[in-house]
Amino acid sequence: MSVLGGLLEAILAAPFELGPRGSDRRRDRHLLSERRARCGIRAVTGRVLDMGSEWSVGICVISTGRIVFTPRFGIVGDRDVDVLEVLSSDSHFQPSPSESHDGVDLGLGDVVTYVIRTGRGDLLWALPVPVAEPASALLFSD
Repeated sequence: MSVLGGLLEAILAAPFELGPRGSDRRRDRHLLSERRARCGIRAVTGRVLDMGSEWSVGICVISTGRIVFTPRFGIVGDRDVDVLEVLSSDSHFQPSPSESHDGVDLGLGDVVTYVIRTGRGDLLWALPVPVAEPASALLFSD
């Protein structure tokens, strides 16, 4: 029954997934099935894991308690981020246009931004709205 339900959902959703935004949603869902996500990341203040307060955008691989971030622009080199806690605050834990992030268009569409606590400081982690919640949940799943 779940296969039939999935097929029905795909058929009903197809007309809404045409165009660039739709292809991004399909890509995001595909990446999420591989425990990966398009994202932006930066330090809240100062420098954390050799990242400053400027946004870097790329792909992250999410495992339990860890994000491995591979930048497409911004910082140079992959970053292994051991996540102690994912925090939310009213100022960051809301869907918002990517353009509102310090005036920088992250190229991710509308995003949800989480505060990630690491052993070396706090980071902001911006994810596309459709996959933000399930992607963040992967950090604490087995």
